[in-house]
Amino acid sequence: MQEFSFNHLTDTDFEQFCYDLLAELKFINLNWRKGTGYAASPADHGRDIECKHTHEDIDGRMYLETWFVECKHYQQGVPPDKIQGALAWAAAERPDKLLIIASNFLSNPTKDYLESYIQNNRPSFRIKYWEKPDLERLSQDKPRLLKKYKLIEDTSSVKEFVEVRFLQDFINFEINLRLVLLALRINIPRSYLASVATMWQLFRTVARDIETEYDAIVKEAIKVRNTYVHGLDTSYTAETFADLIDRLEGVSDFVRRYGIGHAAEYSSPLKATINQVLIGDLVELKRNAGFVTEKLCGYGAIMPMEEDIFTRLTKINDMSGTLLEYSEVVQPIRDFASSGAWFLKRRKEQDFKRGEREELVEELTARHKALVDACNDLISRSV
Repeated sequence: MQEFSFNHLTDTDFEQFCYDLLAELKFINLNWRKGTGYAASPADHGRDIECKHTHEDIDGRMYLETWFVECKHYQQGVPPDKIQGALAWAAAERPDKLLIIASNFLSNPTKDYLESYIQNNRPSFRIKYWEKPDLERLSQDKPRLLKKYKLIEDTSSVKEFVEVRFLQDFINFEINLRLVLLALRINIPRSYLASVATMWQLFRTVARDIETEYDAIVKEAIKVRNTYVHGLDTSYTAETFADLIDRLEGVSDFVRRYGIGHAAEYSSPLKATINQVLIGDLVELKRNAGFVTEKLCGYGAIMPMEEDIFTRLTKINDMSGTLLEYSEVVQPIRDFASSGAWFLKRRKEQDFKRGEREELVEELTARHKALVDACNDLISRSV
C-alpha cells in the first residue's frame, strides 16, 4: 500500500479535500470561505471552512454545534504564528469548536502554544486538531475520496475498512428500524424484532407508499450482509460497497423521519397488519423450501445454483428465530434447514455412498412436506 501523503496537493486542493471529508463525516451547512482562486486567500478571516455538526446528549437531545475549521498545508510542522489568526477570530465569534487540520503535523512549539492558550485564556470554544494519522484513519473507509485526491492507487487495499463500515451502517439501520417499530406501538411478537427482513416487511406494510427503490436497496443490503457474515465472497468493490452504504443511509433517514412524523398515529395494536406479515413470512418460507427441495433432489448441476440454495437455506433457518413464538413451525423449519444443509454439502462433494443419495432425497422430501403442512395449518388459523 502506497504511503499516505498530501504533499502532491496544492493548498487549495488540500482545503477542498478537508471540505469533502467533512461532508463525508456528516457535517452540514458547509461554507468554504475561499475569497479567491489563488493558493492563499485573504478573505477567509481566520477560518477556511464554517460548518455545523449534530451533537447528541446522553439524554437523547440533539442540537447543532458550530465549527470553525482552519486548514494548514505544510510539508513540515505548522508553526505557532500560522494559527493565531484562527484563534483570534474564534475568540471574537465564539463557535462551539475550532478545528485545525494539518496535512502533516503541528510543530511541538505550536502544541505547547495551544496548551498555554487554553490554560491562560480559558476560551469558550473547544480546540481540536487533526494531523496526518487522523486524516488517514478518518478517510480509510472512503474510497471515492481517496481516489479523487490520488491518495491511493488501488482501492482494493481499503476494501476491508469499507466492509466494516457497511456492517456498522447495517447495524445502525437495524437498530433504527427496530426503534421506529417500537415507537409506532405495534403489538408484535418480540421475535419479529430479531429479523431485519421481517421488520422491514412489517414497516412496509405499515408505511404503505414506500418507493420501490427503497425496497430494492434493503433487500440488496440484507443479501450482501448475509453473504459476508457467512464467509462467502461478494463481487462488491470498495466503491460499490460505499455506494450501497450511501443508499442504505438514505433509507435509514426515511425510516427515522417516518417514525418521528407518525408515532402518534399508532396508539392501538394492528392485528390485521401482524397477521398479514405472518402470512407473508410463511408463504415465502414455503416458496424457498420448495426451491431448495427441487434443486437438491434433482439431477441437474449444483454449481450454478449453489449460492442461491445456500442463501435460501440461510433465510429458512433464520425464520426459526423470527417465528419462535409459533412453536408448531419452529422444529419443522430447523429439521428442514439441517437436512438441506447436509444434502447441499454432500452434493458439492459428489462422493455419495451406496444408497446415500436416495436416503437424503427421502429425508428432505419428508421434512419438506412436514414444513409445508405446519405452515398451511398456521396460515389457516391466521386468516
